[in-house]
Amino acid sequence: MAEMREQRRSSVIAANLARHDGHTRADLERTGLVRLAGVVPPEWLAAARADVDGFLARHGSGEHSLVDADRWDCPTIAELAVDERVESFLHTLTPPPVSAAPGFAGYRQRVLRILDGSAVDSPPFDWHYDANAVTMLVPVVVPDGTGDLALFPDHRPHRRSATVDAAERLLVHNSLYGRRLRRRFDADPSAFTVHLTPGDVYVFRGYRSLHATLPWPTDTLRVTLLLQYGHPYGAESSALQAVRNRRNAMRKRRTGYQH
Repeated sequence: MAEMREQRRSSVIAANLARHDGHTRADLERTGLVRLAGVVPPEWLAAARADVDGFLARHGSGEHSLVDADRWDCPTIAELAVDERVESFLHTLTPPPVSAAPGFAGYRQRVLRILDGSAVDSPPFDWHYDANAVTMLVPVVVPDGTGDLALFPDHRPHRRSATVDAAERLLVHNSLYGRRLRRRFDADPSAFTVHLTPGDVYVFRGYRSLHATLPWPTDTLRVTLLLQYGHPYGAESSALQAVRNRRNAMRKRRTGYQH
C-alpha cells in the first residue's frame, strides 16, 4: 500500500511536468532558467518531509549527500527520482544536436541532499558548472528567505570540445576568477538570485550555467533533490576523468565541499 501511494504521488508530478512539455524547452532556450510553479503538490511535500524526518531520526543530523536512490531510505523522494516519465521530460529539453550524441542519454547523477544542524553544504559563492546537460532542482525544505540559488544562466555556450569544457570547469575554482564573479553578483544580487519555493521546480542547463548555493543559518534544515540528466559529450575519457577528479579535489581543499 505504501509503495502504491508513493507511485500515485510521483504520477501527479509527472503529469504536471507533462503539461509544461510544449513550452519548457523553448523557454529554456530563451532564458536559460525555467521555473515551473506548483508542479509538486502539498501532499508530496508533506510525505517527503516525513521521509526526511524519519531519515534523520535513524541516521543522525549532519550533511547527507545521497547518490544511490536505492539506498536513500526516503521512499517518496526516491520514487520521483527514478520515475521514467520524469526522465523522459528531461530528455525532451535538450536540443537534438546534443541529445543525439552517442552516450548522451541517461542520468549523470541523482542527488538527495539533506543538510541538518550545523552542517553547511558549501561556503557561499562556491561557483561551479555541473557536468550534465539539464539540471532539475526540486526544493523540499528551504529555510525562509535563505539558502537560495545564485545563478548566471547560460553563462557560456555549448563547447564542441569536452576537453575545453572540463578545463573551463576547472578554471572557475581559481580564487581570482571567483572574486570577479562575486563582485558581479554583489553589483546586482536580485538579478542573479533564484528564490527557491517548495512546490516549484527549477530547470537550467547545468553544464552551461554558473551557479552556487547561498548561505542559510546554522541549526536549520535544507533539503533538495537534484536530477542531473544527460552526458553532453558522451562517456568520459580517462583524461577527462583525471581533470574532473582534480577539480573535485580543488573544491574539497578550498571549501571542504565534495560534489
